Amino acid sequence: MHGLNDLGYYDTQTPLMAATKSHQDPAVLTTLVELRADPNGRASRTQLSSLYMCRSPGHVRALLEQKAELEHSALHGAAALAGPDTLRELLKRQCDPNYILAGRQERFGPLHAVALFSLSNRHAVEAARLLLEHRADVNSRSAPSDDFLWECRKARMRVAVLGFANCNMMTRLRASMSGISPLGYAALVGHGQLAQLFLDYGADPTPNDHGDTPEDLARRSHHYHLIPMLATFAT
Repeated sequence: MHGLNDLGYYDTQTPLMAATKSHQDPAVLTTLVELRADPNGRASRTQLSSLYMCRSPGHVRALLEQKAELEHSALHGAAALAGPDTLRELLKRQCDPNYILAGRQERFGPLHAVALFSLSNRHAVEAARLLLEHRADVNSRSAPSDDFLWECRKARMRVAVLGFANCNMMTRLRASMSGISPLGYAALVGHGQLAQLFLDYGADPTPNDHGDTPEDLARRSHHYHLIPMLATFAT
């Protein structure tokens, strides 16, 4: 598909991917594959498959029945934008909750995906709890690489010149990304329930590679309601 970016379908995604992202009935996915859609096709921009974009347990079952390859990375997509039922279906099929998705330029775990997209996913807390119950590492750290690492460094310089509060969310995100933990992401986006859940499961206030603690990220993003739970020293 091409030219549908304004509708949320970036170029090189396929109709099968659109069917998953738009919450179509699983029978639509089955029919598309019967009409020769490739269940293992990938969007060239991201190298992600249709299984990554599943929004329901029925999507997962339909694609696997049509010979889609089961990939641990599907957990990341479900963690970001689907509900706990979809995650549960993937976990039942032995997807690893500690699998590090090595994309083209970044390495991160499912809990990072939950936290990063938590404000747009009303199931984020339930999804994170389910992953944690399956022993996802609450203190895993992301690792940008290659060209994207340079983008993160440029964002860091921009923040240093303009100030954190004067940069847009994408710049702040990239400037903070290297070495960030799931708790750091929750602090950065301002999700209090998720931050508390991570702390309840033993999250450490570990700084990112630039020395920014979750408390620092919350304060710089003006999420002052998170400061009491994130404070690392008594005041």
